Amino acid sequence: MSSDKRDNELASKAQNNDKHIVIVPLDKEAIKRKAEEIATWKNSYDTFLWLFAEAENRLADAYVTALDGTSPNVQVDARKVIDAPPREATESLAKAIYSRRPRLSEIHWFLAERRYIYEKIKKA
Repeated sequence: MSSDKRDNELASKAQNNDKHIVIVPLDKEAIKRKAEEIATWKNSYDTFLWLFAEAENRLADAYVTALDGTSPNVQVDARKVIDAPPREATESLAKAIYSRRPRLSEIHWFLAERRYIYEKIKKA
């Protein structure tokens, strides 16, 4: 069974008592491939920052467990995922992230991670 298929099954089947809580296994290799793909995009630093902020805002209120790099998975309340976060919220978060001056490679990784989680939730 392929890793993607296994992860999709786990994401869709592995749920707590609440049927809306989705457990997304974090496949570091798949996220790395996605980050490498994102790194080939011809966007400016500011655009990547905006995309990361937007991706984070889609999931920010939906995290049940922290996305802190210490767990092999993350739990997300699928009902709280926002497909189109408000522009103001994205702008505010983008400014906050910019103030920390993350390296472009970090932005690629974090954007890839959020997109990976979002895609798994949408497939669940």
